[in-house]
Amino acid sequence: MTAARDRFPLRFAAGVVVAMIVLAALFWNDRIIAGNRLVDVVAFSCGGAVLAHGDDPYRVHPLTECEAAAHAFGLAWPAGVLTLPAPLPPFALAPFALASRIAPFAVVAWSWIGLNLICVGLAAAILRRRLPTIPPLTIAAFTIVSTLPVGIIYGQFTGIVLLAITASGELLAAGAPRRAAGCLALGMLQPHVALAPLLALFVLVPRTRLTLAACALVLGAVSLWPHPAFAVEYVARVLGAHERANLPDFSQYSVPSVLALLRVPTEAALIAGNAFFLFALGAAVVASHLLATRTGRLESIPWIAAAIGTLCAPHLHLQQLSCALPGIALAFAVGGEPAWMLVALAAFAIPWARFALSPVGAFAAGAAAFAIVYVPLARRAAAYAGTAATVLAFVLMVVLVRSAHLDRPPPIVPVVGNPLAEVPWAQTMVRMDDALHVSAIVSRLPTWLAMIAVLTAITLVTIRVAQRPPA
Repeated sequence: MTAARDRFPLRFAAGVVVAMIVLAALFWNDRIIAGNRLVDVVAFSCGGAVLAHGDDPYRVHPLTECEAAAHAFGLAWPAGVLTLPAPLPPFALAPFALASRIAPFAVVAWSWIGLNLICVGLAAAILRRRLPTIPPLTIAAFTIVSTLPVGIIYGQFTGIVLLAITASGELLAAGAPRRAAGCLALGMLQPHVALAPLLALFVLVPRTRLTLAACALVLGAVSLWPHPAFAVEYVARVLGAHERANLPDFSQYSVPSVLALLRVPTEAALIAGNAFFLFALGAAVVASHLLATRTGRLESIPWIAAAIGTLCAPHLHLQQLSCALPGIALAFAVGGEPAWMLVALAAFAIPWARFALSPVGAFAAGAAAFAIVYVPLARRAAAYAGTAATVLAFVLMVVLVRSAHLDRPPPIVPVVGNPLAEVPWAQTMVRMDDALHVSAIVSRLPTWLAMIAVLTAITLVTIRVAQRPPA
């Protein structure tokens, strides 16, 4: 390998970050963003601030009061409309608790957005380095479109978790398994996304086990601060309540959400989804082992496991789908780059449910599809893909407008006492589902089909690679 190939592509990372900043400025006042800007970082910051004062961060009060004060900076959700839950484990709220002590909310929020932008740029650069057969434009396009409009602008953990998964593969391939394990442990900010790659690393790479055990002890110890009861409440009540509340959510793509749409009882849907996830954990370990041993590419272990685990997670929002992209891109590169896999990758990366909410989003879907397939295929094929994506987004938009019932929204149910923040959130999700049931199903359908396609692609590539002798 040449020195040029060994050099980390920092210019590429910087270019991705600059492109995201420009696109964020264009999207800032669009319908898919306006009214929801930074809402998630509001919830996370206030959860941390409440925790820092020794109060329960999972209850409506004092979470509502903190969010009302945060909105005084004019950055997001109107105060008093809805309590935004902060359904994160205490160790994930701890950094926000520290930040609330040393900086005002506006500084924390914008620093958080900047940190995630940088993380996405670095993740894209790692993919560029590890997957040289995939054109840089394709990598930049699917990385940006899957993270910026649905995760970063909303203030999610998208960039950090994506970098944790991607960098762990880079470190593992570079012969640093312990550092890879420590890096991947950061992915526990989204436990249902990181669980599969952590399990694969623990089972398949013995040198990571001590590091992973140490990380688990540290995260557990941090979760006991400032009161062990909060950690118990999170595990015993918050996880289940948030999973139930999000079953009818517009941006939910998990197996339980599909079963709920088919009118399967809630508890049965959750049990089936969790059983399917347990099966997927075993499949993730097997598939990542086969790809790593048959191709010699150790980054397969966290990347492929993260892809399978994310696609089959029992609780899966639109912004978390980007965590599957490293594994999908690796399968695309290893599998000989058939055209249908590239189309599936493009369809998977485009956030249809968001882009179908405005003309700007529809044209962005077309531009993303064009950029993803432009170099690997041909200019004509890219033009067809871009046109098809734009038309599809507009069709979804028409269905959404024609089928939505927003003329007489039901009144907000008053909150009695001090329940979990998931209680008013669940009521809001039910009202949204009543108003958008048909349109919500149709707008998610392209992503569901793309999920099936890319999961099929990973399976076919794994079967094909399993027939090779060990590398």
